[in-house]
Amino acid sequence: MALALPALAEEPVLRVQSIQAVDPKGQTQLLQKRPEDSKSYPVTINATGYVQDHFVTNSNTLAALEFLIGGRVGINQSTDVEVLSERSVGDSQLPVKRMVLKGGSMWVKADAKTLKQPLEIQTNGGVMGIRGTEFTVHEEEDGTVEVNCFESNSQQGGVEIRDLSGQLVGTARPGDQVRVHRSRRPVFRRFQNIAQYRQQILNGRRFQSLGRNAYFNKRFLGGLGTMPSPEMARAYFRAQQHRQLERNPYSRYHRTNPAHPGRRKAAMAFISMTFPSRLRPDSSDPGQTPVGPFPRFDWLGVPRADGYLLTISRDEAGQENVFTQRVKNSKASYPPFMRPLPSGRYYWRVTPVDAQDNPVLEASQTTFEVQ
Repeated sequence: MALALPALAEEPVLRVQSIQAVDPKGQTQLLQKRPEDSKSYPVTINATGYVQDHFVTNSNTLAALEFLIGGRVGINQSTDVEVLSERSVGDSQLPVKRMVLKGGSMWVKADAKTLKQPLEIQTNGGVMGIRGTEFTVHEEEDGTVEVNCFESNSQQGGVEIRDLSGQLVGTARPGDQVRVHRSRRPVFRRFQNIAQYRQQILNGRRFQSLGRNAYFNKRFLGGLGTMPSPEMARAYFRAQQHRQLERNPYSRYHRTNPAHPGRRKAAMAFISMTFPSRLRPDSSDPGQTPVGPFPRFDWLGVPRADGYLLTISRDEAGQENVFTQRVKNSKASYPPFMRPLPSGRYYWRVTPVDAQDNPVLEASQTTFEVQ
């Protein structure tokens, strides 16, 4: 049983990279439960995760989580995982992020060159140390854990498997299938044709949805998919927000021309063509009052946009995303079935996108206060 160390600061450790349906006609649901929650709440793409969070998929949902230290974890259908902060026995007590598989299947990929600190997967049968590789983990009902290793670019050359006491059981190298159980000796099986072996596992009953889902594969392996990444949205905002104030320094506040009180600035017609403006709620507006835990948003849209990417974050840089939604019109609401927003200040941003969900114009950002 792994013990979680208390977090010194509330910092995100991962981001929800994608959420996909196995059956397009069915409903997807990725749930997140934090220690202070009385129940689980749905989360959206780009939402951030923290130490001690639980993530659960339903029978129709595939999800990919990207750790901020590097490495991606694909969660299969009907899978329950928990994120912990640990000390790694295999890395001389270095801090390590550990994901506990409580049931279901996972697909893991990490690059040893970009992995900033150890990342491990814990099951009832043992702990898998990730050192830059691609592999799958599946836990059966009797507690047997099956590990299938497809590739490795680390010095260790594969997946280190340790028992729950930290003792090294063995290393699954590319082409190895290892079955471990806490009360039995591990069983190793070797496949010579690794490409065929990988295809056999990913197209098998346990992982066929992950292996055959082209969108998920593209997203999981690092593509942008159809939803703009938070990094792209932040880049557009940081690089161009000063241009917004240069073109119309009053656009973020009362949007009036001080030389002619009460008269709208003539350039507003041009401004509305270049980026969303008149964002509400807006804490910079003296008349803005605190809002409740399920706020409504509206803004002045732009003709060139096919839709808008709305993001809500806890920080100005957008590192701690709370909610992301793609909407068609220039208004949106924070859904009542989501986790109620706690009191405090939030940053929200609107990015105009085209029909392929690529940013086409500048983003706008402002803040609001929740009582």
